[in-house]
Amino acid sequence: MRILTRLLAAASLFVLGHAFAQTYVKVANEGDTVTFSGPASVRYGAAQGAAATASYQPCAKVGGCWNLLSVSGTAPMTIANGGAFGTDPIVGTVKELDVLQTNAVQNLIVNGKPVTVAALPVVVVTPPVKTVIGTFMCKVVEYSDMTFTTTNADCAVAK
Repeated sequence: MRILTRLLAAASLFVLGHAFAQTYVKVANEGDTVTFSGPASVRYGAAQGAAATASYQPCAKVGGCWNLLSVSGTAPMTIANGGAFGTDPIVGTVKELDVLQTNAVQNLIVNGKPVTVAALPVVVVTPPVKTVIGTFMCKVVEYSDMTFTTTNADCAVAK
């Protein structure tokens, strides 16, 4: 059991050291009306290289030109410059609204129609760890919020 505890700790360090990229899902365009069913993290703006109207330059920033904000109300919001969405992040370019994916399904209404943002998939990491008695394999389930689970039933030691 002592060896198993040490090996689980080593597997935990591997899991905790793994970094996740944030995943946003486009849900609406500039001018659309959105109603959230609860709190959400969103970004308003345009991706790098998004087309601009004549006499304006497209977004050249790596990662895009975005205003990031948290919304918590359930009142309808029109996607536009000003108000909750702040100043125009990229003048002359059509903007969009993206929702940050989480480990839970998010439901919202866009222009009167239901839209569902799927939960992030679960990442399963099975790192081999060398020991004096053989190779230890443990199934570790890692979630997008950096938590993880494992059980003794998921672990095995091979000689």
